[in-house]
Amino acid sequence: MSTPFVHTSIRLLVSSAIILGSYFALSKSVLAAPPPISNTSTGSFEATSSTATGTVTSNLTVTDVTGSPIITLVKRITAINGVAVTGFVDDPAPPDDTDPKWPDSDGVPNNNVNDYLRGAIACPTTGICPAPQPTQTIEYTIYFLSNGNTNATNVTICDLIPANTTFVSGAYNIVGGGSNLDIAFLNSTSLQIPPNAYLTGLSDSDRGNFYPPNTLPPTTCKKPTTNATLTASDNTNGLVVVDVAKKTASEILPLAISAGNPATSYGFMRFTVKVN
Repeated sequence: MSTPFVHTSIRLLVSSAIILGSYFALSKSVLAAPPPISNTSTGSFEATSSTATGTVTSNLTVTDVTGSPIITLVKRITAINGVAVTGFVDDPAPPDDTDPKWPDSDGVPNNNVNDYLRGAIACPTTGICPAPQPTQTIEYTIYFLSNGNTNATNVTICDLIPANTTFVSGAYNIVGGGSNLDIAFLNSTSLQIPPNAYLTGLSDSDRGNFYPPNTLPPTTCKKPTTNATLTASDNTNGLVVVDVAKKTASEILPLAISAGNPATSYGFMRFTVKVN
């Protein structure tokens, strides 16, 4: 049974003042809502689909021109019920997950394998991840890379919670050593793979926020095909928002000039949901 369809990787043209597009797991204006999961079904959870790819990217694929900041995003399923999904799976359609400016964590240049972007495109996938069962958890990771010709500013990533799942509050309390730690985040001055920050979903001073279902999203969250502001009626299942480079007026996401260089040109946000 098919459930959340998520576009795996897209390139966004980013304004120096505001972000022109945001990344969504599911927008009702783009895709039809998937059928519900019953209490006895296993479901098939995907981080991409050919339907989503063709539709979601139609107004977001841009030509890299001088002076244009571009954010490349790749989404993967990185854990099922607390068990990490390891290895790299290449999405053969878009080239973004094999871009040479991602950190080359497997140590073999130009081989189209990047273990930094670990995770599955779909679960179940034989030898990679099982089918999630009702009440089990799914961890999603959205990797980002500043991949244009100039630094990016005011970068916010917005991701709607997939249908038939529930956002898990406090998913990173144990590993982060705190409370209300809902989102894992990486953007560091050194080449590393583990998160270097854990964010709350509360309205506080950190980069993360969770907007419960039917609440009004921030104006920085846009629909991917129209650039219209996301509304409360669009937020049917909850929304994760991370200000990647927006905390201060001078904060930037520097452009990558080579693989993993500088280390602050890339990173990820990560959250967990439970299958209803």
